[in-house]
Amino acid sequence: DDIAVTRRRSETYQCLAQAFRGPTAGITDRLGLPNPSSEVRSEFLAAFDPAISKSACSLCESAYVTEARHALFEDLVRFYRYFGLQRDSSAELPGHLVVELEFMHFLTFLEHTALRRGDAVDGLRKAQRDFLCRHVLRVSRGIARACKTNEPWCLALVEALGHFVCSELEYLQS
Repeated sequence: DDIAVTRRRSETYQCLAQAFRGPTAGITDRLGLPNPSSEVRSEFLAAFDPAISKSACSLCESAYVTEARHALFEDLVRFYRYFGLQRDSSAELPGHLVVELEFMHFLTFLEHTALRRGDAVDGLRKAQRDFLCRHVLRVSRGIARACKTNEPWCLALVEALGHFVCSELEYLQS
């Protein structure tokens, strides 16, 4: 049923956002990732934090686009504001993967709520599809290409993100 599917989709976005903040055991199980090694925390930082390692790939969309950073941020902020969201001054940048995944969690939560009320969800699904195509897909593909780690947990996380984003696009286009 659509309500249960949308709830699972929303939960998966939330789990992916949490996982890209850093490895935790509960997230590992929920995303079907391998058990993290004892060094996974330091390997995670080395894989995804360019301030820690020169070989790290960025989790920021701006690292994978040719458009000006301010134009990208304006587009992202416009999406967020349209749905009543504002950025806290201490929050991650609008184009950080975690922020984009949290936004998709928010949109799918709104869809779940609308479905439970019996409201139309076409507009929400169109917004999800647009945001996925214009932002999440770009950053997830960029990370997949740029990721140089050998840490199985990190590799599995990147692969899980790619598979989920592709399955979401298929779902939203059907």
